Order: sequence, then C-alpha cells, then structure tokens
Amino acid sequence: MKKISWKAAVISLSTAVATAVALWLWYEAMPLVIGSEFKDAGATALPFVALSVAATLFSLTALFVKKRILAYGSTVAGASMLFAFVPLARASALPIIFSLLLAVYAVNRIRRDTRLSLGFSAAKSLKSGLPIYFTVFSLAVSLLYLNRLDEERALEIFFPRGVFNYTLHILTAPNSPLGGLFAQYGELSPELTVNELLLQLLDKELASQGLGIAGVPHGELARLVDAERAQLARVYGIELRGDEKVGDVFYAAITGKIENLFGPYRAYLPVASAIAFFLAFKTLTLVLYFVTLLMTFLCVQILTRAKIVVHEKQKIEVDHLALDHEPAGKEPSVVPMPEAGDSQATTHTRVPRFTGWNKIKPPPSADNN
Repeated sequence: MKKISWKAAVISLSTAVATAVALWLWYEAMPLVIGSEFKDAGATALPFVALSVAATLFSLTALFVKKRILAYGSTVAGASMLFAFVPLARASALPIIFSLLLAVYAVNRIRRDTRLSLGFSAAKSLKSGLPIYFTVFSLAVSLLYLNRLDEERALEIFFPRGVFNYTLHILTAPNSPLGGLFAQYGELSPELTVNELLLQLLDKELASQGLGIAGVPHGELARLVDAERAQLARVYGIELRGDEKVGDVFYAAITGKIENLFGPYRAYLPVASAIAFFLAFKTLTLVLYFVTLLMTFLCVQILTRAKIVVHEKQKIEVDHLALDHEPAGKEPSVVPMPEAGDSQATTHTRVPRFTGWNKIKPPPSADNN
C-alpha cells in the first residue's frame, strides 16, 4: 500500500476546510441577501471570494491527488457541513445527499479526464467537472437560502421593499415621469408617520379653503386626525396607532392583498423563491468559473516552479471498439498514435504530479520495460 504524500494530505485538508468556510460565510451572509441589504460590500463580497478559493483548491485536488480517499473525501467532508447549517426537520436530507453525490461525480469526471488525456491541460480537464462543482455549491447555497426563508420573507422577494419605495416616489413626486399622480398630496416619504401624513393632508385641505392649520384648536385638530386615521384603518383592514411609518403601512397592506391572491398556494412561495434563487446564483457562477480557471493556472505555475509538482512520463493504455481485431502480442501498426481500428494503443505523456522535493526519479527507459 502506497504511503499518503503529506503534500496531497495538506491540499486535500485545505479543500475540505475552504469548502466548509465558504458555506459558513454564505450562511452568515444569507440574512443580508434575503433582505437585499448590500450596503456592506465586504460582507457580501467575502462569500464570493471564499467560493473562488474553495473552487481553486477543489480543482487542484481533483487534478493532482491520486489517493481516492483524499480526492473524494475532502470534497464530501466540506460539503457535509450543510448538515450543520440546514436542520433536517426543515429541509429533507435528499437534496443534501444528492449534492454530495454530485460532488463525487465532479471529482470523478476531472480525475478520469486527467488520467486519459495525452497531455496535461487544466482547462480541458476542469471543463468536465468544475461546472458540476458550481452546481453543487449553488444547490447548497439555495438550501441555506430556503432555511432562512418563510412565507412573509418569500413574498417580500417577489415584491421587494425597494421596488415599493421607488413606486411610491414615482406616483407622488411632482417631477416624476408619471407627472405625479398624487402630487396634490405632496411627495410621500416612506419615513413619515401616519399622524404626520394626516396632518399634512389636513393642512393642504384647510389651505384650499383659505384657512390655516395654526388657527384650528389643538383638541379639534386631534379629533380630526383620529377620525381620518380610523377611516384609513377601515379602508385597509388594519389597526393604526398613528406612530407607524407610512411605508410600512402601505407595504403591509399591498403584500397582504397579494398573499390573499395566492390563497393556499402561498405555502409554496419559499420553495418557488429558492428555485429562482438557485437559477440566479448558478448564472453568477459562470463568472466564478473563469476566475477559478485563472487562479488554478497561476497555482499550477507556482507549484511547478517550486518543484512541488513536476513533469513525468506516464504509460497510458486506451481501449477502443474495433471492427478488425489484431491478434494478441502483435505490435500496433503505428506507435504511439494508432490508426482507426486498433483495439489497444500505448503512448506516453508528460503530466505534472506531486513528487518529492529532491527525489525526482527519471522515467523508465524502453529497455527496462
């Protein structure tokens, strides 16, 4: 049994840790994502950086680590952190298990392509498995997203608060593109309280009659505000104290109407939102894919110059289906590139592999074979 190289063990352990850390960062950043709060650029950019690092280490592990237990185990161990972040009572174990199987498949695709390639090409080998890895991570982040989501939050995703505030501005601003449909009431700020809004409307109504709000007795003014607030509460079917913000009141009323339209199907809103989030996140990983290819290329160059990986010749046997079978022991007609019809062919290729610092063995000569 071959001993496990300490360098292979280090890079495999780094892959597992980096994957777990990336999942943890996404778990911590998920409230910001759900709330669409992207003011803190560091908090939202750090998870993407961690994902790029994890994907690069995953690529190096799949390309260079020969031990299956390290190559497969490092990725599975890191992705298994999902069990710590997603309670099984809330999300079924089936999506997590499916993610782990996809991770194993991604490693297998890269290892197989590397093993059968006539020359070393990180971009070519990673093309067969790295997109699957990003699919696994997209599914994992979507599970984290679903775990933090409820019906109310899911409804906010379909009708974001920022969209509502902008719509309110468009409808009330005098210089808006729509000409200010409610400009007669003045521009409504979402930060106004209900009582402040009612006082503002009463002031405009009294001004239209040639009166001023300053001339109305305080008790009478309070009675008018209470009456208008009660009327507003009856119209929207909600309770109002007067200190609520206008934006919160109108937004709750609109989302309540939308929720009633969904009826019993509103229970599926979180799942539908998670599916939409998965598709959006998977699209973003296209950029990370090319970033990972570049980072992997740079890492390979650094490892090669540091003699941590070196070029070595390897013997590769390729098995093909053939119409005319050559007898066993007969040399192929062309070496090393066989013509179409040969059942087996043998060639050599130079592939970077982990090796000792100062114990680089020369490739075996043809006489020793």
